[in-house]
Amino acid sequence: MAQKNYVTNSETETAAIARDLAARLQAGDVVLFYGSLGAGKTAFIRGLLEYFDSKIEVTSPTYTLVNVYPSKPQIFHFDLYRLRKPEELLDI
Repeated sequence: MAQKNYVTNSETETAAIARDLAARLQAGDVVLFYGSLGAGKTAFIRGLLEYFDSKIEVTSPTYTLVNVYPSKPQIFHFDLYRLRKPEELLDI
């Protein structure tokens, strides 16, 4: 498993990195990323969807825990911020 660290200074830069990554993704790939509230995680998802030419409105799943974007390929955006233990992910 490859890990890369990126630092960006704007939503535009974050979305650009996501578009670059999206070009290299294959069916079934899982992308995990971590950041504090307001770090740009949703901007990253927006960039992924832009690459796949999706016009779907992107929102943070902070309260819903998961957003499913019916793009091609389908993208699942989980927010694990409120989960207390890993087993709770199985309930989603």
